[in-house]
Amino acid sequence: MKTVIRTLAVAGLAVAAPAVAEDWNPISRSSQYVYMADGDSIASVGADTTVLVARAPVAKSARAYRIETYAFDCPAGRFKITRSVEYGDDGAETDAFDDTAADYESVPRNSMIESIKEVACDGNRADPPTYPSIAAYLDSRR
Repeated sequence: MKTVIRTLAVAGLAVAAPAVAEDWNPISRSSQYVYMADGDSIASVGADTTVLVARAPVAKSARAYRIETYAFDCPAGRFKITRSVEYGDDGAETDAFDDTAADYESVPRNSMIESIKEVACDGNRADPPTYPSIAAYLDSRR
């Protein structure tokens, strides 16, 4: 009986635990980088809505990338970057910077930041393809 209860308890915990999903949506591209917003990372706390944004290389030989956390005050049309994490060619974190004291700035019109805001605040998503991970995007370039 104890075994059955433990099994049910573990099964219940497994069902209750949220799945970590990613949905990287390309939002801008240059000759060197593609910028993608993770639609599944969007979270709202108070007036802040946050979203993860990656800058990944276009060149097939490069694999290092950066992920930044953007915070938006959606109604006011303002944003700030609160965290930046660098990842090496092997996908391991190489550096991180938190800026909890960052000030909000106005979202520039017709900019990449406005495109990020549209994902975070308005629910916009890119046309396919989107990627389930940064690794999947990097592998797609081969």
